[in-house]
Amino acid sequence: MGFLMSENAPRRALVAKRTRWLRDFFARPCSSPIFILGNQKSGTSAIASLLGEMTGKSVAVDLAKDFHAPAFQRVGRQMSLAEYRRLNAVEFSKDIIKEANLTPMFDDLRSSYSDARFVFVVRDPRTNIRSILQRLDLSGRPEEVDSSALQDISETWRLILDSGWLGISGDDYVTRLASRWQLFSDIASSNVDDFQIIRYEDFLVDKVGSIERLVDGLSLDRVHDIAEQTDIQYQAKGDHSVSLNAFFGARNLERIDAICKKGMRFFRYARGA
Repeated sequence: MGFLMSENAPRRALVAKRTRWLRDFFARPCSSPIFILGNQKSGTSAIASLLGEMTGKSVAVDLAKDFHAPAFQRVGRQMSLAEYRRLNAVEFSKDIIKEANLTPMFDDLRSSYSDARFVFVVRDPRTNIRSILQRLDLSGRPEEVDSSALQDISETWRLILDSGWLGISGDDYVTRLASRWQLFSDIASSNVDDFQIIRYEDFLVDKVGSIERLVDGLSLDRVHDIAEQTDIQYQAKGDHSVSLNAFFGARNLERIDAICKKGMRFFRYARGA
């Protein structure tokens, strides 16, 4: 049976690739999408999904091709936004498009769409970075990690951890992730009139109310009751029982606070908490 499965695997992969090509070919772009932006592991998937449930709008949660053959890092360099949209035509045909890696493309997205609307989801950088590292089974103390621990991480996640393509540098992945958070924070805080901003922590306190306020802010209609969908886990949940100090250590926590201080102040996150 194992032999037959391995024999059929290339055929299935070819069929899937051709099917996806056809779907992209026939997909028609949405002219007035709602983009859900923010950092990875900040609650964007849950918020985008619940927004779609309440409004009856179609939703793309991530761009599927970027999981296996990432191209987001090439946009604005070796690839235009128009080419990237054609590459991911299925997702760009949806009413709501959630993709954290679109966040650095905000200026191009805004200039390309006259009727697009934008949502920015933000989460405390310390819990956000902890969640990312737990998702990747990485320690919050990179000084204690051997470089071999990064070898099994996908190319997509390595691009996120490094973010050199965004002009981000740093001695370790905690420093670079903190700089990435601050960069994304700057995009939102510099364009507040263009964004509906939602803090993940406020969403957790009142999920239905947060989505209702978001729907109203986007001038959409409330079509469905989402009360029974609010406890669905849309992404793997991190271990919140591990304290920030235990996870990062004082030195790395202080580094995150220092790098992210501007954004933390803007989004009302207390430093040293």
